[in-house]
Amino acid sequence: MAEGYIHSVRFVPSKCKGCVTCVKACPTDAIRVRNGKAELIAARCIDCGECMRRCAYHAVEAYSDKLEEIKKYQYNIVLPPPSLYAQFPADISEETIRGGLSNLGFDEIFDVAVASEYISLEIADYIKNYNGGRKPLISCTCPAVLRLIQVKFPELIKQVVPVLPPVEAAAIYVKKEAMERLGLEESQIGVWFLAPCPSKDANIRQSVDVVHTQLSGSIAISEIYGRLMRSIGSVKESKKITAASSYGMGWGCYGGELAAVGVEKGLAVHGIENVYDVLEQISMNKNAGR
Repeated sequence: MAEGYIHSVRFVPSKCKGCVTCVKACPTDAIRVRNGKAELIAARCIDCGECMRRCAYHAVEAYSDKLEEIKKYQYNIVLPPPSLYAQFPADISEETIRGGLSNLGFDEIFDVAVASEYISLEIADYIKNYNGGRKPLISCTCPAVLRLIQVKFPELIKQVVPVLPPVEAAAIYVKKEAMERLGLEESQIGVWFLAPCPSKDANIRQSVDVVHTQLSGSIAISEIYGRLMRSIGSVKESKKITAASSYGMGWGCYGGELAAVGVEKGLAVHGIENVYDVLEQISMNKNAGR
């Protein structure tokens, strides 16, 4: 990982108590406490957000774009992930949430889960035709996991399934389709991902999985949630909405990617500590061929 990597995770010195909780939680030893304040070792950080989750003093924040950034573009498309819908009570429907997004100023809504359905087919095809290489294969969809592999387990890079993550596939499709349908230039179209975690925020600014992202920016779900709750309601005007099926939405659940791809002998891993342990076992060849 190159020096100067653009991270989403940021420390707030005025709130830091130097308690070293974040140091203990970091899976890549990317934090040190100097002069009573936590500091980031940029070359090691994978933006997993464990430090932010564990800090009792709220001294770690995640940077993301602001909603006001959409005003720079003539036409704005929002890409909500399945996890967005899971943040709301069960009595608030997906249609109502999409109505709220429209009321916030987005001209078009395209569920990332739609792209997940197509990427599932690509992954299934890759696995079907994969032979002779080292196993197990590793999903490419989590930027934090990809960065963890880069930082700690570079020997496993060749085992990562080489397909586009759903959000990038969605961005490429919606921008091209909107340009053709509306007759707009690429620079006039904003494509925004609603990011559920710091690693996906950071990935927009300096991608680990594509050379040039088609995303204009990333707005954290936590950044937009309050305004979205206040804006929820019926769509005031006709909007272009592309919704996903249960297979695509299932990617947001534990084991959902495996189910959508149709993998029977697979392992779903939850939590960066467990991911680290599994990658370490694979690196030591303890899970070869499984």
